[in-house]
Amino acid sequence: MTVSTEESTFKSASTTGDRGDRVDEWVSLMKLFYKRFDAVLAFATIESVDEAGTGELEFRLTADDVRNRRISDVFWLMILESKFVQAIQLEDVYNDPNVEIEVLADESLLVQFVANPLDFGPERKRQLRKILLSSS
Repeated sequence: MTVSTEESTFKSASTTGDRGDRVDEWVSLMKLFYKRFDAVLAFATIESVDEAGTGELEFRLTADDVRNRRISDVFWLMILESKFVQAIQLEDVYNDPNVEIEVLADESLLVQFVANPLDFGPERKRQLRKILLSSS
């Protein structure tokens, strides 16, 4: 299932530098969908331009990844079933001041890598891919 929203939804939060109400609303909506549909993985992304200006950042997550509880890409907000969590090394990001991690009722983890999705550019995505995907 895909839920879409416009990038402008998040602009107010990025101008203040704080986590804005609209981002909080989006996170709450993601948690609700995750619980309601008994998902094993949920993630949020916005359209972003890569460094070469060619368009949207490539997404490497596949149906096989979901079936096999494997992480092959990183997004600004992810909800990971506990089996996914076992596949990646989150210890390396626990001390990052930009990362928020919340344990949900079913012991899944909600991991928010930036306070505002507009701050999740190519460099941050590349950095997190290197940290999280090298161990899987």
